[in-house]
Amino acid sequence: MDSQGIDPEILRGVQFSIVIIVTVIAVCATTIAAIAFLKAEAEAFSLMVQKAGALQLITVMSIVAAACFLALIGKVAPEGVISLLSGIAGYVLGGYSRSERHSTSQAPAPPPTP
Repeated sequence: MDSQGIDPEILRGVQFSIVIIVTVIAVCATTIAAIAFLKAEAEAFSLMVQKAGALQLITVMSIVAAACFLALIGKVAPEGVISLLSGIAGYVLGGYSRSERHSTSQAPAPPPTP
């Protein structure tokens, strides 16, 4: 694909916007984590992050942003972006279905009757 139709000023603006957004998110996440750890709730915060799947969420969002950016500048064909996003959707939904099955199979057994 040819990227001659993209204005370099627009590309710089998009790059600058992405850097600003990532910086704001990182500062907010760091502030929240620092407050949680300073208030002696480190264990609860760590458990919350683990249960929420924060690492998976950040990874998926990064891949989606990169795919959109590469499609915007014309480095990836639309079919490639579609296959990448469908793979991510399968990963997310597959992980969700696995976690739902795992949580229902871990239900406590009823107490024995006398």
